[in-house]
Amino acid sequence: MEETETDIEVLLECLKCQRNDAIGLKRTLSTLLSILGSDENTQEYFRESGGLHDVQNLFSQSISTEVQQAAMLCLACAVENNVFSQNALVNAETFSYLHQCLSEKHSRQYIQTASYFLMCLVTNNSVGQNLARESSCLSDALLLFRQCSEVNRMTHDSYEEVLLLWTSLTAALNGCVNNPQNEANQRLCSTILPLCFKIIAEENHHELCGPLLLFVGLTVSGNKLNQDRVRQSGGLDTMLNHLQKSLNRLDLGWRDEQHVLLISNALSSSMTDNERNIHFFLEHGGLHVLFSLLESLDMACDGVLGVVIAIGHVLEFAENRFAALTSKEQGKLIKLLTETQSEELVHAIKYVLSQCQELADGAENKEEEQTKIRSKIDELLAKIQHTEEMECLDDGQTLCRKGETAELRQTKDSLSNHLQGPSSNAQGQSVMSRIHQLCNEHGKSLAETLHGQTLNGQLSSTSNRLCLRNALSLTKRKVMPVMSV
Repeated sequence: MEETETDIEVLLECLKCQRNDAIGLKRTLSTLLSILGSDENTQEYFRESGGLHDVQNLFSQSISTEVQQAAMLCLACAVENNVFSQNALVNAETFSYLHQCLSEKHSRQYIQTASYFLMCLVTNNSVGQNLARESSCLSDALLLFRQCSEVNRMTHDSYEEVLLLWTSLTAALNGCVNNPQNEANQRLCSTILPLCFKIIAEENHHELCGPLLLFVGLTVSGNKLNQDRVRQSGGLDTMLNHLQKSLNRLDLGWRDEQHVLLISNALSSSMTDNERNIHFFLEHGGLHVLFSLLESLDMACDGVLGVVIAIGHVLEFAENRFAALTSKEQGKLIKLLTETQSEELVHAIKYVLSQCQELADGAENKEEEQTKIRSKIDELLAKIQHTEEMECLDDGQTLCRKGETAELRQTKDSLSNHLQGPSSNAQGQSVMSRIHQLCNEHGKSLAETLHGQTLNGQLSSTSNRLCLRNALSLTKRKVMPVMSV
């Protein structure tokens, strides 16, 4: 380490002595670059020795683009994955000069270096993310991204060069929106989402689509407005089709496997806690595509956990709208549960299976609830029919009619409690509302009709009982089909 420190001191002195020698400065900066990439201790000593300040001056004051490019690359290596060195350079002055570099017309290699420097400044740094937006560096990167979207029209000779620039720009944009999540930057980056989906739909190259899928996932993560924009611009359909095409290949190599996981992660980020997107995904058979992906992946693959979690999120919104998992798909989960040794994956699979059980229990409970309601209405109709028969008896059996009226009232109270109690559902309440409506149409309140009471406390007339019977019959006939599962 002492030898390295001595080398740094000598090289910094050389920078001061070579102010007017562009070739010498470039050579010295390249040597510093090779040293700074060794370890964190070297970065620390370089900062404490004033190296960041000296190289930053070269970056901002040099008129040679070659020296500027070498200085940016040296600074990027000096701050990469080093919070203290990063914070020393995250200021308005640095981003102002970086904006000039990105906005002026330079070579692709120069822009690639500037993009890499931007990425190192904003990664895991909220202050850097905000300065990138306020200094227009983020807007510059988005404009360059649009220009690179014509990569499919580039000649074969420049393809690799453009691809490197494409990857560098995408990495810089990812750093601007993620860790921590920056909603303002996400909103700005969402303007190129339609362009991303257009390229994904037209291209099959992993090198092009992979960075785009990663960018989409980070730009929409935790941002409902951006998630909605994905759906509105056809992104869900595009990514789902792209995933299905990738799975149709007979064998997934390692690169193919990583690519389908990028698609899955982007889809998952686009749907998390977004009910409308999940409904769209389910309607287009997305859940079964995820199971096809799960079956294609190696069980030891790290992405299996993400796929299972995505399935769990989708199932949260499947109730009352779409069918739950097939028995074959549940069998896949159970098989995976018995074979895996990952605790996280075990918990995720158990959560998905519990979702399936809740769906099944919910459907069973609803059917049982409706059966009880039908039974209560049938019972009440039978009581009314029996009371009408009692009307035909002679006056000497008035006591029997009174007893029957009390029993009828008790049955009515039981039905009312069942339909309007704390455990009732909206369907049960609709039954009572219909009964009220039909009874009121005949000029009698529900209580008066069911109790069969007149002003002198006697059993109501036959016409009123017929009104209730008709009301309940209509309710059972017209309302029950709506209540069916």
